[in-house]
Amino acid sequence: MSAQAEIFASDRSRAAVDLYVFHHAGGSRHSFAAWQSKFPAEVALHRVQLPGRTAETCNVLPKWAGALVPGLVRNFLASRAGSRRPFVFYGHSLGALIAFELTRFLRLIGEEMPAGLVVASRRAPHCELSHGELFSLPDDELVAALHRLGGVPAHMRGKEDWLRQVLPVIRADLQLSDIYRYAGQPPLDCPMLAVKGSDDPIMSLRELIEWSAHTTGSFTCGELPGAHFFDAEGTRRLETILVGTLARWADFEPAGMSARPTSFPEERTCSTRTGI
Repeated sequence: MSAQAEIFASDRSRAAVDLYVFHHAGGSRHSFAAWQSKFPAEVALHRVQLPGRTAETCNVLPKWAGALVPGLVRNFLASRAGSRRPFVFYGHSLGALIAFELTRFLRLIGEEMPAGLVVASRRAPHCELSHGELFSLPDDELVAALHRLGGVPAHMRGKEDWLRQVLPVIRADLQLSDIYRYAGQPPLDCPMLAVKGSDDPIMSLRELIEWSAHTTGSFTCGELPGAHFFDAEGTRRLETILVGTLARWADFEPAGMSARPTSFPEERTCSTRTGI
């Protein structure tokens, strides 16, 4: 069985920018299904899905994130064939790590770089794991941790049997994240936006700020309402910020929409640059 990530492309052929989104541990392309109607016509949403999305197939996942990248690059470049539109990567948690490694690999092989990188709910790559491994927890403790992180959808709460069915997939993905080891390279030169939930129990604001060491371009970061997964208000604010950020990075004006803010007017923000 193939261990290559798949890309589910948008049909918005007249968009101004391509937004590639990378899901969290245990997620899939469906994690971003709601976003297809949230963004203006200028944004084409392309959903990246890791292999092994069922308990029966999760063993195809490699044990380290970098092994996913060569196959992902091939599919990504195929999805870009003939396109001259700028593109942006957005990754949540594990997805942020995959998007970061993909960006570095594109630079390594001399391909076009993204117009910007957005990372959410993930400590900077060089930061050591500070909260202890999640993937190795016993089932009951892992389920409890998922609830604390805000990772159980409201409509699935109380359905522990369903949750236990997807635990093998979640464990396999978490292992990719938990045992990741950063390999040093020069910083990127694309702009970067980094966000986290204000109540995230497994990462600190300092670990978010540390992403600034990985770009020489502009860097903005801040906190939004929610835990490891943003709550409804945090998600709404993120969508607003993303539209403004994409418009700025890709140089377009969303049709029929007023200028959107690209900062965090009501959230704690950070602009400090730090070195590794």
